[in-house]
Order: sequence, then C-alpha cells, then structure tokens
Amino acid sequence: MNLEIRYYCVFVFLPLVLGFVFYYFKAKPWIDSIRNTKSSGFFDAFFSNVLMLLTGLMLSFFSFGLAGNILFKVLTNLVVSDEQTVIKSFAITDFNKNDRGKGIRIFAHVYFEYPDNETESLDIRKSSVLYKELKVLNEDEIRNKILVLHTKKSFWGIDKIINYNIK
Repeated sequence: MNLEIRYYCVFVFLPLVLGFVFYYFKAKPWIDSIRNTKSSGFFDAFFSNVLMLLTGLMLSFFSFGLAGNILFKVLTNLVVSDEQTVIKSFAITDFNKNDRGKGIRIFAHVYFEYPDNETESLDIRKSSVLYKELKVLNEDEIRNKILVLHTKKSFWGIDKIINYNIK
C-alpha cells in the first residue's frame, strides 16, 4: 500500500539498470560480433538491435529485477516484525468482480477512498470468503460496507497489509 517513487527508483529501476550494465559486459563479445557484421539492410540492423535490447531487458528483469523485489519483501518483513498493528477503516466506493471476458481471473478488486479523496484498490482472491460475501450484494449494500485494514508501518512510511475484512 502507498508505494512511492523511492520504491520504484531503488527496488525497480536501479536493479534493471544494474542488470543492463551486467548484460552489456557479459554479452560484449556477442554485441561486438553483431555490430561488426555487415548487415543486409536496415531491417536486419534494426531487428538485431531490438533483439539485443529485449534480451537485455528480459535478463535484467528476471535476474536483478526479481532480486530487487525479493530484497524489498524481506526488508519489509524484517521492519514490520517489530511494529505494532494499526487498524484503519475506509468506506468502500466500488467492487469489481472481474468476471467479464475470457480467461482465468483469480482476483477481484475492492475500491476504497482515503480521507484525501485518493482512490485505492485492494485485490482479493475469488476463492475467499470475503469475495463470496460481496458478490451477492448490490451496489448500494456494498457502498454501505467498511473495509478494515490491519497494517504495520514499514520503512519510508509504507504500510504493509497484514489482514483485512469488511464490516
């Protein structure tokens, strides 16, 4: 909940950039051989560069990006283990069953509003008791419900949701 630009800079963009730098130095012989090979035209040169870029993006995401995400979750769990649970209540503004279209849909969305009128959503599993309770209600009944979040403060003021229910 309430992730901000520091999270994206430190745990998303920085690992991706480090992954690209690592990829560049590890794949330098391959990159040099492609650059030194005479291309058979614009499309050949364009698509080989796009292939190198996509390969670097995939490798940096699956190695450094996932490591950054794991590091964030581990640090969050370490910090919140000593914190006290805070109970926050929010009025539900909308409920999306997410049952339109084809494909497998695992989550539904409960939308709620912060006191400063910022709308946030919470993903709930379709197999949960909470989803089954909300699914049978009409819109007016849903808007009369209150979302109760049990949170703990992590670093940078990020709230980790420990538990949630609806009253």
